[in-house]
Amino acid sequence: MHRAFPGDPAALSAAAGSITTVADFRMADIAAGGLGAPLTSTFDHMLLRPIAGVQVFQNIGGLANATILSAHTSGPHSDYALDTGPGNCLIDTVCLCGVFVFTWR
Repeated sequence: MHRAFPGDPAALSAAAGSITTVADFRMADIAAGGLGAPLTSTFDHMLLRPIAGVQVFQNIGGLANATILSAHTSGPHSDYALDTGPGNCLIDTVCLCGVFVFTWR
């Protein structure tokens, strides 16, 4: 029987057995001097690299982050991604608490 363990890397690693499990990218990035979104800029760079100028992308997930891509730079530090604040996590919390009441008029 397989079970998912969202949010618990140790339990997931134990359940995965011999499969290598990695977690806590955000905290590891911040501890290494990054801005908290280590995978976002790589993903955005591969898919959305601008032909000219600078492009900024805003991702609103549980936590929101932005990626800044430039067509005129290269190298490991040419693109930046950073957390910009809470995203859907606030909406999720309000809905789960049952505080939010929506009324059509």
